[in-house]
Amino acid sequence: QLDQQGKRADAKAMREQVDVIRKKFFGNEDEVRAYKQYESALALLQQGKGAEAETVLRETLAAFRKHLAPDNQIIARAMGSLGAALSRQQKWAEAEAMHREALALWQKLGQGDQPAGAQARFDLAWTLQQAGKLAEAETRLREAAAIFKQVMGTEHPALAGTLNVLALVLDKQAKPAEREVVLRELLTLNEKRQPD
Repeated sequence: QLDQQGKRADAKAMREQVDVIRKKFFGNEDEVRAYKQYESALALLQQGKGAEAETVLRETLAAFRKHLAPDNQIIARAMGSLGAALSRQQKWAEAEAMHREALALWQKLGQGDQPAGAQARFDLAWTLQQAGKLAEAETRLREAAAIFKQVMGTEHPALAGTLNVLALVLDKQAKPAEREVVLRELLTLNEKRQPD
């Protein structure tokens, strides 16, 4: 209405103020669109649509990198999600590279020894074991298990899942004694979680 009243300068100043406030609280439109894309990509991943998720995640990651600070948790999460989409398609080399990049960013953010860093190690280990890189997969799984145990406790399902994959990796490496130790720990955890 200010435009219609001949107060274009006032109208322009007010639009600029509204735009500043909107960006402060909601981010710019491209950033908001990127977050919505990310949610869509996660839904595609859950539906098992790895190729579609990969396309959307690549676009989303590019948008996040353009609009956010480079050392940002959402970028690390998007990298991990892209790594998962690549793994679903058995693109092991690309998935490994993306998971390594995500883990490095979590470490840079000081989250390497927190649940996000443990999950990044687990995701990398899963990809490594699928690609036949069992020794490093074992190392990463042991690191992830130690972090999950320390930070989230022995009753958290992430620990049991990590130990289960570790047992699989040890079996593939023909390490029956070490596998037995891990399986016994898993059994103890399950007994604690399911009381009589």
